[in-house]
Amino acid sequence: MKKLYFSRYAAILLALCLMCSALLVAGFSASATEEKGSVTVQLNSDYEGLPLSMVEIGSYENGELKLDKAYVDLGIKKEDFEVNEVLVEKLDIIEKYLLENEIYGDIARVNVDGNAVFTDVVCQKVYVIYQPVGREQVVMSPIFVPMPVIEKDGTIKKNVVIEPKIPKNMDAENMGSIILNKTGAKNVKLEGAVFSFWKKIYYTDDTGITSDLETGTDEGGNFYWKRYKTDFTTDKNGQISVEAVPFGTYRFIEEKAPEGYKLDSTPHLMTVDEPATLKLENELIVPDAGTPCEITVINVLDDAYGEESKEPDASVEDVGFEDSAGGELSDKTPAPVGSTANLVSTEKPIIEITGDDIAKYIIIGSIVGVSLLLVIIMAVVGKKGKNKKDDDDK
Repeated sequence: MKKLYFSRYAAILLALCLMCSALLVAGFSASATEEKGSVTVQLNSDYEGLPLSMVEIGSYENGELKLDKAYVDLGIKKEDFEVNEVLVEKLDIIEKYLLENEIYGDIARVNVDGNAVFTDVVCQKVYVIYQPVGREQVVMSPIFVPMPVIEKDGTIKKNVVIEPKIPKNMDAENMGSIILNKTGAKNVKLEGAVFSFWKKIYYTDDTGITSDLETGTDEGGNFYWKRYKTDFTTDKNGQISVEAVPFGTYRFIEEKAPEGYKLDSTPHLMTVDEPATLKLENELIVPDAGTPCEITVINVLDDAYGEESKEPDASVEDVGFEDSAGGELSDKTPAPVGSTANLVSTEKPIIEITGDDIAKYIIIGSIVGVSLLLVIIMAVVGKKGKNKKDDDDK
């Protein structure tokens, strides 16, 4: 009877060992086949916030590409991926299918460095990366990504970096330009105003949204403002130009006013939605092709520099006046805008004293005289007292 129990226990123990072994083998097999890597798509920091989608379209079985049925039904064969010209055509078909059926797969957004990074990408799979939205901003060609990537020299790469193609004609068609004109109240061109430049970025998840970012919500969804790394300063004609700007919403904020003028920290918004280029003509920035966004920002004089009436008129040329003999009178030359020369008189001041002022001076003089007399009396009394004490001590 004991032997029977022992045999049963042994059989159960053996079955458990075999089960654990099978699970371990399955686990090792799964970990071996599901090696992971990463894919980095390099774009441009101008496209920060733009989402890209990565969709699995097939896998490798014994080294042979097997496409998912949905893509086979589109008339796509594995041989299509071996010829570049055919591949481009077939990728366009796949992209259209993904867009129409709203198939997004994994999403990665372009970060501040201009890269969209997909992590934990399972190897032995085949993917397509495409752009699901934001096509009014830029159009990126879809990308075919077999994982891992095998280089011509046989090197196997599990961490892949890709620079996608952006058709030049598409890129130009989705780029605009901006002109900012800085003037005083009388249309005087103001040099030296410093502006920060910002772009409105929409997002669908709050990953990477830090507390220092200015966020909001409008009809387009949740957004934050991204500040460009470089500030812009108005030139001698009071102009700022920004070219090759992707379509979108932007704003300028004045960080430093021209000398003698009040700072205007109001955000000045604009929407770039038309292609445009600029050119320099007679030292002025003007449209070259298309219609750029153009705004004018007016500053008012600082209170410390006087009233607006003291601002020179832009219609008057800033040169010296000539006398009847043709000589230049440099002392009558209008002072530069914001200069304190407009506020300082060259004539000697005339001081007028009234009867009330004389009475005030008499009272003040009397008080000062009485005070001095009291000080002298106290000094004399103190000295006599000291001498008397010395005599007593003797």
